[in-house]
Amino acid sequence: MKNVIVTGANGFIGNSLIKKLIENNVKVVAVDISFAAPRLPETDLITKIEATVYALMRHLPIRYLLVNMMLSII
Repeated sequence: MKNVIVTGANGFIGNSLIKKLIENNVKVVAVDISFAAPRLPETDLITKIEATVYALMRHLPIRYLLVNMMLSII
């Protein structure tokens, strides 16, 4: 099973991308500043993290670009 980090997860593009990913049985770490207005479906495939991308990347040894993730699933 693939694992993907999606930033801006509660926005239009992030939300649409996550729905496609979970349809393909991909585990998603969804990062956004706030999930106050939840748009994501409730599923075990999604782990939500409320943080800025900058704060998250300071603590993780990885760097993902949304474009690279999108190209890998097309």
